[in-house]
Amino acid sequence: MNDTGPLNELDRQAYLTSKLVAKHATKTDTPLSLVQSDDDLLTRFIDEYDLDIQKDSSQYGWLDREMKLSYHGFVKAVLAYDKSLQRYDFEREPTSPTDDAIQAVKAPGMSITEVAAAYSKERQRGNAWAAKTIIEKADHIKLLEEILGGGTDVRMLTAMEAKRVKDTLLAYPRNRSKNPITRGRPLADVLNLPGVQIIQVATINKYLQTYHELFEWAKQNHHTSENFFSGLAVKQTKKNKDGDRDAYTDDQIHLILRTVLHNEDGLVTKPYQKWATLIGIYTGARLGEIAQLHLKDIHQEDGIWVFNMNEEGDRKSLKTSAARRLVPIHSELIEAGLLDYIHGGQEGDQAIPRF
Repeated sequence: MNDTGPLNELDRQAYLTSKLVAKHATKTDTPLSLVQSDDDLLTRFIDEYDLDIQKDSSQYGWLDREMKLSYHGFVKAVLAYDKSLQRYDFEREPTSPTDDAIQAVKAPGMSITEVAAAYSKERQRGNAWAAKTIIEKADHIKLLEEILGGGTDVRMLTAMEAKRVKDTLLAYPRNRSKNPITRGRPLADVLNLPGVQIIQVATINKYLQTYHELFEWAKQNHHTSENFFSGLAVKQTKKNKDGDRDAYTDDQIHLILRTVLHNEDGLVTKPYQKWATLIGIYTGARLGEIAQLHLKDIHQEDGIWVFNMNEEGDRKSLKTSAARRLVPIHSELIEAGLLDYIHGGQEGDQAIPRF
C-alpha cells in the first residue's frame, strides 16, 4: 500500500470478509477456511520452522488457536492501515503509522502478574479474604500465569486465551504438586495423562470464578476493556454435581447423638469430640467456626443464649462477611450441659477449655 495507495474496493471487501471469518474462527474454534480444515496450513507452518509438534498433542491445539488469533490480528492491521491512508489530520504534526506503533510500545499496559498483584493487595487490604482464601487465590493465579504467561499484557487478551484457560482446567490433574506422576513436570506434559484423576467441576468453577473476579476488577480499574472470563463456568445439573454428599438419615443422627451423649462404647475420649459434634448438629456451623469459639463468644442477647460467630481475636477468621452472625443456642445443648461446661473455664479471649 505504501507503493500503490489504499486498497481498491474489491480487495477491501475481501479483507473485511476474511476478518469476519477469522473472528468467528477464534470464537468458535472452527477453521479459518470455509471449505477445508486448517491442517494443511499448520503442517506447512510446522515444517517451515522445524517444530516438534504432533497433530494429536495439546501443543497442536494451541498452535491452531494462535494461528487463528494472529491471522485475525493481521487482517485488522491491514484494514486499519488502509483506513489511515484515506484521511488527513490537520490537528497535529505529521506522524506515520510506524511512529504510532513505536509510541504504543513505549506505553505498555499492565501484565497479568502486575494486575493480579494489585488486585490481591487491594482485596487483602480490605480484609475481603480469609487466610485460607489468600492461599487458594494465589494458587489459582499461579496457574493462570503458567498458562498465558505472567508478562502478558492484559489488554492483548482475547476470548481465545480465556477458552484456552478453560480447556486446560478441563484436563488439569488433581493434586498436581503432590502426585509423583505430575509433580515438577511442565503443564503441557501433565494434561490428560492416563490413570491420573482430573480436578472436579466444582474446582474448575472455583478457578474460573477467581479469573472472572480478577478481570472484572481490571476492567473496572481501566486496565482492560473486556472481561473474557465472564460466563465461562461449567454448568451442571444438580444431580450430577461433583462431590455431592447424601445427608445423614434420622437413624444416623440418632446414633451419633446417642454415642456422644451417653458414650456407651467409650468412643468419646475428649470433651471436644462431644461438644463440637453437638454444636455442629444443632447449629449447622462450619467446623472452623466451632473450633475458634472463645468463652466471650457465648453470651446472652435479650435473655437468649447465643453463639457469637465473629473474627475478633487472635487467629480467628470467617469465610465471608455474611458468616458474622449470632446463632441461638438450642435448648437441647443447654439441657445436655453446655453452659455448665463452659462456665467451668476462665474469662477472656481463650478458646473454650478442652474444646
